[in-house]
Amino acid sequence: MKSAYKSTFKVQIVTPIDHVYSGSIVHLSVKGSEGDLGICYGHAPLLTGLLPSMLTMVKKGGEKDSLYVAGGFMEVQPNNVSILADTLIRAKDIDEKKAQEARRNAEKRLQNCDVDQLIKCELQLMKAIAKLRVARSVKQY
Repeated sequence: MKSAYKSTFKVQIVTPIDHVYSGSIVHLSVKGSEGDLGICYGHAPLLTGLLPSMLTMVKKGGEKDSLYVAGGFMEVQPNNVSILADTLIRAKDIDEKKAQEARRNAEKRLQNCDVDQLIKCELQLMKAIAKLRVARSVKQY
């Protein structure tokens, strides 16, 4: 029997304007509405919302591809995953300085945010932090 990390599964990732990825990988990690998720071949079926976070795919040879995901939905079946994302940006395409600026601006907005706008302000900060983490992940590879 093969190790779960040696067996591949199919992934389809789309946004409202683009078909971002279609291929086979051995592992996928992302933050779902219930917390951090690690998906490999044979995973139990799952349907979850996605939070702003880093989505990392590991291919069979160990090559990693990281993307910023702003939110969306993911359906997991034992041998395939479908992701419908609001926005996706490849790590190499994120400007770290702009991401830092967005984080600072979101932190300032949160400090002065009205109660009725609190969730929106927190979401903006969450997105800015996630985008910055993805930008910094490029340096680690």
